[in-house]
Amino acid sequence: MKITSARIFGFVFFAAFFRVPHYYAQVSRDLEYYLNAGAANHPQFFDYINRIKSGKIDSLKIDASQKPQINLNSQILIAPSSKYVGYDDAITNGGNYSSLVGISQPMFNQKTLKPQYESIRTENQSTNLLTQIDEHQLKKQITDQYISTFSDRGDIIYLQGLDKLLAEEDTILKQLVSAGLCKQTDYISLKLERKANEIRISEAENQYLSDLRQLNLLCGIKDTVHYILSDPGIVKSELKSPQNSPLNEQFTIDSLRLAVQKSSVDVRYLPRLNWFADAGFLSASPLTIPKHFGVSAGINLVVPLYDGKQKGMDYQKIKISDETRTRYQQYFISQYNLQLSVLDEEIISNESRLSAVNEQIELSQSLIAAEKIQMNRGDLSVLTFILALRDQVEMRKDKYNIQLKKMKLINEWNYANW
Repeated sequence: MKITSARIFGFVFFAAFFRVPHYYAQVSRDLEYYLNAGAANHPQFFDYINRIKSGKIDSLKIDASQKPQINLNSQILIAPSSKYVGYDDAITNGGNYSSLVGISQPMFNQKTLKPQYESIRTENQSTNLLTQIDEHQLKKQITDQYISTFSDRGDIIYLQGLDKLLAEEDTILKQLVSAGLCKQTDYISLKLERKANEIRISEAENQYLSDLRQLNLLCGIKDTVHYILSDPGIVKSELKSPQNSPLNEQFTIDSLRLAVQKSSVDVRYLPRLNWFADAGFLSASPLTIPKHFGVSAGINLVVPLYDGKQKGMDYQKIKISDETRTRYQQYFISQYNLQLSVLDEEIISNESRLSAVNEQIELSQSLIAAEKIQMNRGDLSVLTFILALRDQVEMRKDKYNIQLKKMKLINEWNYANW
């Protein structure tokens, strides 16, 4: 009796790794597509763009505040009085009627403005950095979800490959039972196994659709077509220094922010000078308004002399904040190296597991070759051979999952090593 086990064996692995599930669109989508969609649709990035625009407007407002400020001030004050009641006419003149156009402008205050411009510049740098950090975090989240969804698709392909194998064996065993060369119980066991596998396929498809919806939701994609996902192609990045990490740059920006605060404290104690002028009328009676049109001009000088030593207190607060910033930066650098060390060990361990599974697959292939000879001689049941094939597919699946685990570890590495 000759059973074409070699043909079945070859077919199952072709089906397991190359067959396309029927409900997928025959168009693939890669990781880059989802990363671009996520970056384009995430509202946080629009928020950061608008913050930069607002910063530019703040700079323009500072420029505008240094130009002459013109205001119209009008007042009508009536203060009636008699012999027994009313304000003193020597103070109120019985009333006040005025309409003045006033103009004023700060003078020689470039040093005062410098901290304001530096503050806006620092906040823009912080916003740009936050954009990079959020984009980096979003990339990791999308990549993780993509890998999970890609893994689900691999499960479906593997299970459908196994189903194809069971269908082939169903036809063969049915013929063998009819010829009296195989037990009816073996055939029924095969039927039960095929039904169980159909349930596993349905569960895997539901899991895939659920994870694909989560991927689309994360990326802001409304498309409901079930595309085929390409291999993520995750590559481990070269080890980088924590001092060059954008995550470390936030501490540099914090240092700049504290320097701006110190400058702001210093400029509070600089003399402030501005000129002013006005023109209009100012009269105690509406009848004499035509005779009291005039102009005035002057200079205003403010020199801070004493405020209870608040300057020294502000310096102390800034120093405390800088000490806190330094401690956080030191902790970040130590955790950076430690986390990468742990991830590197996990990646190496994962490689060892992959080597062990490859050895199992090689031994399984030798076992299948030997069992095929025995089955052809009638010394081995068909179901035993099927179990050997199923074990082979399971090992392939384990290898596939270990490779996916490796992708996630490398993704975690690339996220931390930034």
